Amino acid sequence: MASATEVQRLFFALWPDDSLRCTLYKVTRRPVRLSGGRPVPPSNFHITLAFLGSLDTAGELQARQAADSVAGQSFELQLDRLGFWPEPGMLWMGAIQVPVAVRTLAADLAKALRMRGLEPDSKPFMPHVTLARKVVKPGQLGELRPLRWPVREFALLRSFTHARASEYQPLAIWPLGSKAAGPGEL
Repeated sequence: MASATEVQRLFFALWPDDSLRCTLYKVTRRPVRLSGGRPVPPSNFHITLAFLGSLDTAGELQARQAADSVAGQSFELQLDRLGFWPEPGMLWMGAIQVPVAVRTLAADLAKALRMRGLEPDSKPFMPHVTLARKVVKPGQLGELRPLRWPVREFALLRSFTHARASEYQPLAIWPLGSKAAGPGEL
């Protein structure tokens, strides 16, 4: 955990395992290359549930307590859609059919955070994995093979900003579908 005065950039996310990251990279390598954008490293692939911004140690504790109170259910997400947002020039992969369980998880987490005095980003929840930034040719994305992601947990992540990229570090994991297990420290 951070020192009492340290401020960290934190967010909650669905955090795929290494096997899914590798498959996601392989499936999307061609559309990312064709887009002309700057690829996101596979180690950063995730779906943001709630972005918290900069928090001190007390804020991180409140965020962890909020996550402890969420009793989400596991679900399967099928990533089968490529998309492009002109602002900020981002290529992403998401789901044509978004499971109710992931929407409920994001809403319940946001509510629990607000109840503890934290204010997550207010943008509408749109589950997606960012694949590339600064995309210049979004119309040449091509076809892709759908991916199944069995989601069994969510994570609290810390974001480190470096000169050319960001790096994400998981701090804790909460299982879905079973509250008895409690959060796991990393």
